[in-house]
Amino acid sequence: MTDERILLIDGNSMAFRAFYALRADSFLTSQGQYTNAVYGFTNTLLKMMADYSPTHVAVAFDLPGGTFRTRQFPDYKGGRAKTPEEFKGQISVIQETLDVLGITWLSVEDFEADDIVATLSARAGELQMHSYIASGDKDAYQLVSDDCTLLYPMPRSQMQVLDPAGVEEKTSVTPTEYPDLAALVGEGADNLPGVPGVGPKTAAKWIHEYGDLESILAHAEDIKGRAGSSLREHTEQVRLNRELNRLVRDLPIGADFDAFKLRGVDRESLHELFDALDFKSLRTRVLQELPARDGSQVEETDGLNLDDLEVTGEDLSGWFASHASPVWGLALTGSFAPGRGEIESIAIADQSGHVFSTVRSALSPQDEDAFASWLADPTQSKVCHGAKEYWHGLHGAGDFRLVGVTSDTVLAAYLLHPDQRDYDLHDLALRYLGVDIAEETQMLPGLGGSDGLASAAAVVVPLAEALRSALKDQGEDGALLDLELEVSSTLQRMEETGIKVSDTRLEELRTDFHSRVEAAAEAAYEAIGHEV
Repeated sequence: MTDERILLIDGNSMAFRAFYALRADSFLTSQGQYTNAVYGFTNTLLKMMADYSPTHVAVAFDLPGGTFRTRQFPDYKGGRAKTPEEFKGQISVIQETLDVLGITWLSVEDFEADDIVATLSARAGELQMHSYIASGDKDAYQLVSDDCTLLYPMPRSQMQVLDPAGVEEKTSVTPTEYPDLAALVGEGADNLPGVPGVGPKTAAKWIHEYGDLESILAHAEDIKGRAGSSLREHTEQVRLNRELNRLVRDLPIGADFDAFKLRGVDRESLHELFDALDFKSLRTRVLQELPARDGSQVEETDGLNLDDLEVTGEDLSGWFASHASPVWGLALTGSFAPGRGEIESIAIADQSGHVFSTVRSALSPQDEDAFASWLADPTQSKVCHGAKEYWHGLHGAGDFRLVGVTSDTVLAAYLLHPDQRDYDLHDLALRYLGVDIAEETQMLPGLGGSDGLASAAAVVVPLAEALRSALKDQGEDGALLDLELEVSSTLQRMEETGIKVSDTRLEELRTDFHSRVEAAAEAAYEAIGHEV
């Protein structure tokens, strides 16, 4: 055997199981697309790739319409429940996701995904390559061998790992014998009727006593009782069942197994797709666990290593005195509502990996003065993620004036991606810098604990540079961003001032509207003859 391994996935089987494992209503995009099957499928795929480190991956899908099996038996797979409306359209999104991840998927006209998996598994065996099959279809039991392991889905997203001994323990027959047992017992999922009154235990007993299915049928006259009579009456159906459950292993595919090697993640397409699908944490996992299209893993940007940050939380005035920077990164946590702002934690980073980070309550009066002076100094260039919100937080927290903001990564990201609904710092850092600050920033509201906040402060300056570079590539020379900063400054003052309203006039309007509602209700009750 070689060191190469192929992961073969029955795409429809995994997609349906993912769909039913996750509530559809919890995965609905702003455009009305359900994505629970997509999310669950991708999550399971990543787990299997992490667990088994395949060098090759192929995902097989059924095509709409029938196959050669439905021509032989029109009721094949008949009686299945109608496909849920929420599931419709998700297979094509899964296929689009696989394209972005650099994973090959395929379908074959007139054949099922099972046949594709069976063929590729056989081809892998010829190449001395171990195959792992992910399928919830029991027909896949027949493919298990010393060189082929079945990953069978179980409740709570677990996967049962079945080798030949595992199949025999589960079914009481070997993988080779399983199709004979299924022919006798039938398969409800495929609408294949078995021999009435014959269950798995009886079928297994016959197999152990007589051998394969043809040997059992040859001895049908020797089998006594009601079960034997039932078998003789349904011989034709049993033979048809066996023909239908035999997986095809010689489809004209897989001649070039290099086609199933991982091509790597198309990062830009991944971001565009996951933006549309509202996937955030999954994006982080993909970029961490899969190679990029150029063959490299996501690496931190040059000059920024979050593990090497020098973080302190004492003597801010002294820290400012011993550090200088052409531009500073600022990160805050707290409440940023106009008129109700409050600051809980602060972090300030220079461009050399030095960070001051602490909770505001720990600042001494001298440190508060130093912080206020630095914030109000227009010569101290500052970069932050959401300057308008920070302004409200600082304004409500005391006599703090935030000036000197030369870049806002929220505004820069908006200019690059105006169709997005939000601009998460974690996602942007991963997308443009290859830096993952998500795991470090889960401790406090907003961005996280002191270490996480320090990382956020350290990341905003290089992120701002990366975003400006991306804008420049689109022909934007910086004027639009400068304009947005001015507009943001105006908006923050407008939001703080608020809008003058007349309480008296508002009450008059409320009373008037209420009277109209009551009149309309009374007219409706009169029209139908009773109240509802």
